[in-house]
Amino acid sequence: SVLYVPGMNYSTLLTRSTDFEDYATILYPRYQDELERPSIFALMQTMWDRGEPNGYANNMTSNPLPGTPAHKVMIEMAYGDHQVANVATEVEARTIGAPLRMATGGLTGGVVSDNRHPAGLIEPFYGHETLGDLSGPAADGNAFFVWDIGPQREESGILYGTDPAPLTNTPPTTGESNTPLGTTSGIDPLARRAFWRTITALAEGGVTIIITTHFMEEAEYCDRIAIQDAGRVLALGTPHQVREQAGDAAMDMDSAFIAIVEQGRARHNHREAAA
Repeated sequence: SVLYVPGMNYSTLLTRSTDFEDYATILYPRYQDELERPSIFALMQTMWDRGEPNGYANNMTSNPLPGTPAHKVMIEMAYGDHQVANVATEVEARTIGAPLRMATGGLTGGVVSDNRHPAGLIEPFYGHETLGDLSGPAADGNAFFVWDIGPQREESGILYGTDPAPLTNTPPTTGESNTPLGTTSGIDPLARRAFWRTITALAEGGVTIIITTHFMEEAEYCDRIAIQDAGRVLALGTPHQVREQAGDAAMDMDSAFIAIVEQGRARHNHREAAA
């Protein structure tokens, strides 16, 4: 199977995600002592452990849980990811025993260019085993691949790229620009097409691929879609079935996603009120 930009544990990546800003405006005024906040995240993690990789990663590729097979897994990480912190993806890769794909240049220059590491980083990709020759035993095992779209730059009037993630418990801020071009698009279209060529080729070869994405047009490429909200599965089926459940098989997937989440929350609120 292929895991596309996964991470664990959630309490580690939370403050390193650009998505956290809205939640911080609610959480931080109520817990103003910064020494208390790690305890709050740790308490929340006990709930997340039941549904995120932190709760089962040790049994993913070896020592499988009863009634489940061991898996061979490839993890893909987007370098400088603004939403799923790289540190969390690296933790998952080390935990499941997925060795890192490395070219000539070692861990300093053979995974990403040696000038792409954040200032102050002492040892890049610490603690990772490395993947051997793909024509050898590595062809039939686990793997950890890193994609890097490069630094922020202008191409054909569009901003692409991102800086490496900061070493602090804060999210990347690349994307702000004082040029008329505004904010970065985040990912190079050529890199995105390369992702999907790889994913499609693996799927055609019989590999099960699990993708998490906030781009609903990407969900359209998948054979089956699951929509979750607050840990509850609200929809599961083909793209056509999911749109039908939302109320209109002709609607776009963005609209279907919003409709299903709103319907699910309305049902949940009704049950809570009736309890």
